[in-house]
Amino acid sequence: MTGLKSTTHNARDTRRAFLANALRGSAAFCCLGMAGQARAQGLPSDELQRSVWDTTYDALGGDRIQAMVVFDGPRGYYEIPGARGELWAVRYESSTNVPGNATITGRWSLGGVEGTFRFFVSGGAFSGSWQSSGRSGVWNGRFESVLQSGGGTSPASTIRVNFTNGTDLPVRFFLNGGTGLETFLQPSQGSGYAMVVDPGIQPIVRIYQPTGRTRDFTVADGERYVFRVQNGEIINFYE
Repeated sequence: MTGLKSTTHNARDTRRAFLANALRGSAAFCCLGMAGQARAQGLPSDELQRSVWDTTYDALGGDRIQAMVVFDGPRGYYEIPGARGELWAVRYESSTNVPGNATITGRWSLGGVEGTFRFFVSGGAFSGSWQSSGRSGVWNGRFESVLQSGGGTSPASTIRVNFTNGTDLPVRFFLNGGTGLETFLQPSQGSGYAMVVDPGIQPIVRIYQPTGRTRDFTVADGERYVFRVQNGEIINFYE
């Protein structure tokens, strides 16, 4: 899993400031600071599906990355310093043998890289891991709060798009979802991306042209696109 290098996020007050700042502007929240003490016996199913967790995971480079994980039904996201990853296809399975225990599974994406995750919840904490292209790492967390409805701005949604470079040139482009992503595709290369779409914002792909200019094209959820050259410009076509 990718991630930014963590600096000084070990102190408890620093973690809380990061979590509070990251939650502002999304769905309203409560109970920040309850930690796992009030949830030692586990979360009810409906609260588990609207839960917020203070977590750390092992990045590919060996760094320990702090991440705020937010579950909102089948979707969610995780915030790390300076970036935001997406969670989707999230499933929750409560243990029939041990009250308070559950398993959360799903998929994640960050910076054009994606994979799967599996968390084993016991009381107010979980232990788990992430996987991607044969690689994996530890991902552990501790319960922080439950999302509450109302009182906040409309939550962002996530769309998925796919691009293929049908030219004989490397194509650099920018996706405006969330914090934005600038990346490129080599000739004949294709890749899928998850884009965070804030309310009222039209999702676009901005293609950098050989002339130094740019062209913007709107994109829609679930569509597949191919870059082709037309009249000397790189255009985004439906596949």
